[in-house]
Amino acid sequence: MKKIIALVLALSIALLCAACGGNANTSTTTAATTTTAATTTTPAAPEYTAEEIAAAIREAYGENYLSNAPIPEELLTDMFGLDLADCEEIVAEMPMIGFHPDRVIVIKAKAGAADKIEEALNAARETLVNDAMQYPANLAKIDSAKVLRNGDYVVFLLAGAPDDVSENETDAAKFAEEQAQIGVDAFNALFN
Repeated sequence: MKKIIALVLALSIALLCAACGGNANTSTTTAATTTTAATTTTPAAPEYTAEEIAAAIREAYGENYLSNAPIPEELLTDMFGLDLADCEEIVAEMPMIGFHPDRVIVIKAKAGAADKIEEALNAARETLVNDAMQYPANLAKIDSAKVLRNGDYVVFLLAGAPDDVSENETDAAKFAEEQAQIGVDAFNALFN
């Protein structure tokens, strides 16, 4: 009789343990599944340095990338209206010699400063376009300048091959837009 009671007790304890263990595993599995689902639905945005973005743009243009010298800080503040304290990282380049209007500025903004930087670069672009009549040979290229943004990354893009073949303003504008698109595509490819 004692053996039967001991056996029943042992089976009862085994069943209780199995029942509790099953619920714990189900909860763990459910929690793990939920966490996994949440992680896969919100992928982290890629992180780049300003130099990595500038390098991608340089590579896209190849030998047609004419900006080969740093833009002095005073030009960044005076001409582009930037407060360098808002910039976590900055790469700013222009041609060392020549009358080419090319300017490439890649900025990784400090937290909360990207809107201010984007506004400053858009204002600088408008000023360049309005003042472009001083250099009518570069009018189409200047008009095709872009301000690009993805999160805290802001880019001023005025780049591309010189136009030595267009015979009219329409062709020059088309050529300039095609050249600008090379940089736009290089920037966007980093975030897609």
